[in-house]
Amino acid sequence: MHPINLVNEENQVTPNYRLDGKEMYFDVYVSPDKEVCVLGKLDTNYLVWCSITTVFDAKKNASLFDFIIDNKCSFVSNEHQVLGKQYNEVKNWHVFRISKKLYNGELRYYSNASSLSFSTGTAFASEIQVFYQQEKAKSEFRIMNKKYVAILKEYKKTLDNNNDEMYYLTVKPLIDVIRSESYLKLCQEAKVRALYLELSARCDTLYNRYMTAVR
Repeated sequence: MHPINLVNEENQVTPNYRLDGKEMYFDVYVSPDKEVCVLGKLDTNYLVWCSITTVFDAKKNASLFDFIIDNKCSFVSNEHQVLGKQYNEVKNWHVFRISKKLYNGELRYYSNASSLSFSTGTAFASEIQVFYQQEKAKSEFRIMNKKYVAILKEYKKTLDNNNDEMYYLTVKPLIDVIRSESYLKLCQEAKVRALYLELSARCDTLYNRYMTAVR
């Protein structure tokens, strides 16, 4: 067991189904304060790895990746059990996924942070840094025009305009636009970041209300 893996005997859970043959992938959450939460997940319900580091702690991020691919993690848990009070905070961070694919007979890892594949901890650490720097830069360019905050406020008015369960279908194109700008979670202006998180939460509410109605 790696000392920084927060999945341990105290928070382990018994899965409700067999996890044999599940391929682990990584959801990497990054905060505007350069914190990093790496989740090694088997599927949407279960994980075997959770660690908190920082974006530019390349040595530690590289070592955790090398450990994970060379060793079998001992315990299974879920996000709520492991993160506890930090769950909502981490879920508001920006996230990208790293998954494993077979390429020319070799297992390689891919993410949306770059077009490169990789298989080493050093490259894994670099992906985190590239993601943070690129997405933070997007947020900076987006708010160069101060009028954009007013646009976000108009988005919010539109989302709040109707509480009907089917209203989700009307505003889904707008929700898609909002989702595509999730890099604003890394915005260094707290007011902009908070406004974006409000929008994101409202999108979730509209979607959940719609799904409840149509089930």
